[in-house]
Amino acid sequence: MLEVDGQSGANLGISLMAANTSTPSLVRSAWVGEDFVRTFAAHGVNNRAVAVVNAFGHNYNYDVTATCVSPQIDILEPRQTNFALVGEPASPIAFLARVRVTGGGAPVRGLVESSFSFDADGDAVTVVANSLQEIGGGEYWATLLPPTKPAGTTFVDFKACLDGTICDTETNALLYVAPGNSDIIILHDESGSMSTEDVVGEGTRLENAQKAAAVWANLAQNGDRYGVMGFNAKNNPVGCGLPGGDGNCELDIRTHMARTEITNPTSQIPTIEDAINLTDALEWTPIGAGLRAAKNALQASPYSLNPKYIILLSDGEENVNPLYGDPTSGIQQEMIDSGVVVHTIGFSGDSPSALLGQIAADTGGIFRYVPTSPGDSMAQAAVSMTAADVAGLLIAQGAGSTEMPPTGVFTYPLANDTPYTVTLRGFTEDGEGAPTEPQVVTPKEDPDPPSGFIQINGGVPQTFSRNVVLHVNVSDELLDGLPSPGSAASIANDYNRNNLVSAGEQMRFTNNTGAGWSPWEPFAPEKPWMLDPECAPGTSCVVYAQFKDAAENESLVVYDEIFFQPARIYLPLVLRASSPTR
Repeated sequence: MLEVDGQSGANLGISLMAANTSTPSLVRSAWVGEDFVRTFAAHGVNNRAVAVVNAFGHNYNYDVTATCVSPQIDILEPRQTNFALVGEPASPIAFLARVRVTGGGAPVRGLVESSFSFDADGDAVTVVANSLQEIGGGEYWATLLPPTKPAGTTFVDFKACLDGTICDTETNALLYVAPGNSDIIILHDESGSMSTEDVVGEGTRLENAQKAAAVWANLAQNGDRYGVMGFNAKNNPVGCGLPGGDGNCELDIRTHMARTEITNPTSQIPTIEDAINLTDALEWTPIGAGLRAAKNALQASPYSLNPKYIILLSDGEENVNPLYGDPTSGIQQEMIDSGVVVHTIGFSGDSPSALLGQIAADTGGIFRYVPTSPGDSMAQAAVSMTAADVAGLLIAQGAGSTEMPPTGVFTYPLANDTPYTVTLRGFTEDGEGAPTEPQVVTPKEDPDPPSGFIQINGGVPQTFSRNVVLHVNVSDELLDGLPSPGSAASIANDYNRNNLVSAGEQMRFTNNTGAGWSPWEPFAPEKPWMLDPECAPGTSCVVYAQFKDAAENESLVVYDEIFFQPARIYLPLVLRASSPTR
């Protein structure tokens, strides 16, 4: 670990480097300020450490400290509460893994693929070649391929190790169940601020976004459909972006790769990566327009029944109309109604965590935050502690912070129907640890959506008429069982059972989620319905349904399908011989 600690008020140019003189290779992080600290991989990776310090116009005192520290690895994903579906035991599929590596409290830079090993209940997990990426400083993403397992395997533990000895384990983080196929648009923020390099040597925001997107690309499997898009707005008229302008800039929504079915992942993943590398850093930030365009691309003909996802990678507040956060724009409700799930990834300290977190929460997605921080000297001391020494600090943006005891159940009162960005820190008398990833939460008396299903004509396989009856079942009571990955549900069902059950269930239907829904109406066990006029005879027709309760909690979209074959009438043909004439 290299640390520069300058006198109070010092303005120092600090460059910290690690090198491998035999390769040769160099890893560098630089900062201008009073203090700076970074930890670099040493054994087996680098054999030299260098600190260069400059002053600008004044003389300052400073200390340079080099310390050997033991690194710590923490699994960020998958986890027990956000487990990965990895396919059938005999034919598993790749999944996304994220780990954070720190040493002395500072991010560890420059680790390579050979530094890591992973396993699933004792069997080796394979890193997909060239997929390991250092995103920012100290966070590593990779596409991993789990081992085959005996038939009937369900949940297994996931372990990540450094040099085979320093490890972290997540219980029941992998589930051997096939997730099915997906339609995915990787959506890049191409605004000008994406060219910012928050910490010199640790990549621009655009470069880190491209690395993260490349890991997603390596998850593509046969039957998926992938596309790559970017959003930007031109500075036309000049100064049009908010807050100085009126927000009505010329939109520049780009398609770098049209939605394409994956039939050969080996040959098509490089094509997706090439499209990702075409993204650029340009001018203004129209997040709302970008989401709408990506949603429309996912729902365009030919339509599929695959679940639909947007991977939104952004760094800045939206500043171009239509704004997602403006209720009059309709973007927020449009995205919720579409059923498209938006996973958001935020970069840098400027990342609008509340907005990106809200987008993910609205659509059932996950918000992932990749902070870029210069580090400081406050909490870098390596300390020896026991569990009894550690307490916690809960920080709720908009509600202040509150200390928590080291053990036990802790409750913190927050106002209902108000969104909060919540992080947690552990601390001792010697310093604080790094914060958890921020989570956007909105407390409600009834946070649980209803569950339900539909059957067309009571579940029969075929209909002769487009006029059908939908048989509907819905309940706002909490169902037993394990929540799906990324859902708002919690495994703490004992707490959930204390939530208010609003009831007052309503329902709506559509033949095509991209073409609008029927109006909300009170729940009824039967609903007369007409199948899509464009559904051709001799094919399966689909009807979608969604439910909500009195607290406006909306369910996931469910569907049923039925084979449509109009009745045919067969008329007999009778041939009679004519009587001979005379």
